[in-house]
Amino acid sequence: MLPLGILSVKCLEILFESIKNNQTFKQKILIYTLSAILITPLFIPTARRLADRIEQFNNVETVKAGNREFKVTGAAVGDYKSISEDTEFLTKETPKAPIFIFSNPLYYYISDTPPLYSSNGAMADMFTDYEWKKFNREMSEKPAKYIFIEPVFLKIVKAANPAFVETLNKNYSVFSTGDRGVFYKLNE
Repeated sequence: MLPLGILSVKCLEILFESIKNNQTFKQKILIYTLSAILITPLFIPTARRLADRIEQFNNVETVKAGNREFKVTGAAVGDYKSISEDTEFLTKETPKAPIFIFSNPLYYYISDTPPLYSSNGAMADMFTDYEWKKFNREMSEKPAKYIFIEPVFLKIVKAANPAFVETLNKNYSVFSTGDRGVFYKLNE
């Protein structure tokens, strides 16, 4: 099957070749004008989408998280706002509480807290057996004060690493629950 782009370029080539062969200036002007009138409407949807994206990009919102401010545009505004609300308690802790997140790595960035373990937990569905063993070892050596788990990741972790779920149930209790997931706090 011939791609539409190649076909349209070939048609334009034929059109311009026929224009070049016309001898009179008036005929050339007429054909160029008609071509422009016929081709221009094809670009209107693209121009409209581009204008919408430019407008969305220029609508910058400031999201506060603790003593930091983030300038955010577009669809990311909702993520930044909800994550900053979820992690508000972390910004008030001194010294910074060690955390581990089974979700979007933005939780680390917005809360200004580095990942405690060698993995950031964003790709738990792709962990190998070796990585799960390493994670369990790191967690037993240095437990996180808070663990955040998104519901989707909880299902993955339950299936892939029952030892972690057992440790979570034994050593942690639910600290807060939100639309995006659950924060667990280490029992002291």
